[in-house]
Amino acid sequence: MLNRFFCLSFIFISTIAVAQKDTSEYPNYRNKIKDQSFFLKMNPKNTDALLKRSFYEQAIGDYKASVADLTTLLELKPDDHRAWNSRAVAKHALTDHKGAIEDYAKAISLQPNFIDAYYGRALVYAEIKDLKAALDDLNKTIAVDPRFTLAINGRADIKNEQGDLKGAIEDYSKSLSINSNDNAALYGRAKAYYDLKEFKAALDDYNTLLQIDHDPKMEVKYYLGKGFIQNELGLYNEAIASFNKALQLDPANAKAYNNRGMAKYYLNQHKEALLDMNKAVELDPNYPQAYNKRGDTKMVLKDFKGALVDLNRSIELDPNNASAYNNRGAAKIALKDYKGAVEDFTRSIELLKDNSQAYANRAIAYEELGEKQKAKEDKEIAKQLSKK
Repeated sequence: MLNRFFCLSFIFISTIAVAQKDTSEYPNYRNKIKDQSFFLKMNPKNTDALLKRSFYEQAIGDYKASVADLTTLLELKPDDHRAWNSRAVAKHALTDHKGAIEDYAKAISLQPNFIDAYYGRALVYAEIKDLKAALDDLNKTIAVDPRFTLAINGRADIKNEQGDLKGAIEDYSKSLSINSNDNAALYGRAKAYYDLKEFKAALDDYNTLLQIDHDPKMEVKYYLGKGFIQNELGLYNEAIASFNKALQLDPANAKAYNNRGMAKYYLNQHKEALLDMNKAVELDPNYPQAYNKRGDTKMVLKDFKGALVDLNRSIELDPNNASAYNNRGAAKIALKDYKGAVEDFTRSIELLKDNSQAYANRAIAYEELGEKQKAKEDKEIAKQLSKK
């Protein structure tokens, strides 16, 4: 799925959200509000002035004032689908999800092919995790406008979350057939390819992104993604170069330090790897994977007690990490806690059924406990799994 830290990217794409980031136009919007207020003083029932003022109020983030103006407008002009849609946008910004959905529905009843309302309602449904309803509205949006890339990307994001990675890639590719420089589609597709373990395709997308998108914050993400893939492909020196690039742009990025440390670990540069993992933990004391990898590295350096401390912390932060249980089991074997090791390997297998390494390690622990038959059985399972 998307990155283990899934967030529907398209939820945050809206005219209002973009306007809020750039406050340089606020004085201009406030002057426009004053202008419309003058017209309304002359004629309180001027619906055009009410609509315009509500738009400028949204542009400066004054959603309550916008809702008030639009409510007045709708009392005067109840069949104005634009006003229902605009009030829904303001209510969504105020986290009045129920009210926003109701207003979007009214706008759609007045204008059945009103894609702004379908798309806006999809954003609300996605935010409240009603992904089925969000997908339905996005399908309707795309049916009306097959080239609406924001909706296509949004649908791809939902498919990604639902585990339909191939369907997500198909949608991202559709967006890219409309606009080959669609950064959101390229980034989404790169992550979907990564989750499908199609690493070379993912790497191609990250390389394209680095050529066309020079936003420093996004470049950090692209270099991280590229480095993750290079680690997966065994291109450890290249991965280190990618993480170095990420750190040049963001010197406090814990993921870059941890994953650069992993690349160094695989190059048998264990002391250098430990330094990077120390930095990752310093920057983010609640980063379970950093403790897991640092524990693994300490094992190689024969610091078994230090490894156990790190692996305890990793499991405390993420109790469902099969790798951390397997690594802690190995540390317990080194410390001759064989019963504790069996418990950890068993938990690792429960979390990851095809965990050949955990079966092999549990066999070692069983042998130390004198349970020869169990050791034999685990060795055979590990052997069969390793053939897959």
